Amino acid sequence: MTAPFPRWVPATVVPAAVAVLATCGESTTAFDPIALSQSTDAVISAMENSPALQSISVLGDKMTLGAPSLVTATPPGPSHATAASASVFPPGIPLGATFVYDPAQQKYVASDRTGAPSNGVRFILYAVPLAAQPSEIGHVDLLDQSTALRVQAFLTGNTSPALDYTASASVQGSGDAITAATLSGKGSVSGGTLTVTIDTLTQTYSTSAGIGMRHKLSVAEEALSIDFQATITLLQTLQGTLTIQHGENTTVVTGSGTLTSFSGKITHNGKEVITFSGPSSDPVFLMASGGQPTAEQLAALKKLADFTSDLPCAIANLLKPAFKLFTPTVPSLPCS
Repeated sequence: MTAPFPRWVPATVVPAAVAVLATCGESTTAFDPIALSQSTDAVISAMENSPALQSISVLGDKMTLGAPSLVTATPPGPSHATAASASVFPPGIPLGATFVYDPAQQKYVASDRTGAPSNGVRFILYAVPLAAQPSEIGHVDLLDQSTALRVQAFLTGNTSPALDYTASASVQGSGDAITAATLSGKGSVSGGTLTVTIDTLTQTYSTSAGIGMRHKLSVAEEALSIDFQATITLLQTLQGTLTIQHGENTTVVTGSGTLTSFSGKITHNGKEVITFSGPSSDPVFLMASGGQPTAEQLAALKKLADFTSDLPCAIANLLKPAFKLFTPTVPSLPCS
């Protein structure tokens, strides 16, 4: 079984994640972990199954604008602008440039392509896993909005973005000496028949406190809302809460622990229904009534446990272009 917390733990900081989940319906219904897992699976599928987002999850760490090859690039055309001090980009970044992936160098390099936005830069996206000769599937534009960065990803032939969000950051320190940072944003992710709206997104980092996050999402097609909160301390302790409301139902899972063990409970419409505890590799789920879940319910609970690590990882992956621009030296969640 995949444990709820440890899969996305950074090398030096232990993460926290807990889920709050709810079932479908216009009126309150009994706790149904199977229906819960189906709802959360749909959210993760919308966020992870887009080829554009899969490409960003693999190549996003290489979309850096700090490398000399990128900073000194000159976009095609008779004239071009470079990022000024009022820009969200570092000084000297050539606006209007398009960067392509060079498999020999395993990094993005400048190209002579046209079509990139005049107020930003473009990175070509490729099918993953990467082939010896990568196959293009679309592009992601990083757009300068003075005090914020807009990120839009498009698949080839599509005019509607698969990913569209705006992010800004507050950073204390610089370079390798960043002591605190807060990244905030909002936007949307489209996948399949669902659009996941990121109503608010906040991720913090501190050399004294660790990592914190709060993400609020909604899916109009499912009348579903999610509120995820987690803290990861430098002492390798974790604590978190995620609330998902579906229709009139609200199920809350709260938990805390360490890298190797954790415990918590699930409440549904205010009533405790499940407790869990034990080693992160094989936690034990028990019904609050004293019985044990059926095999089918246990499988669904394990899927819900996966959701508590899949959600922050999905968000961390789509944020990679913003992270690499604003906080390139801050530790990120090492999601697989």
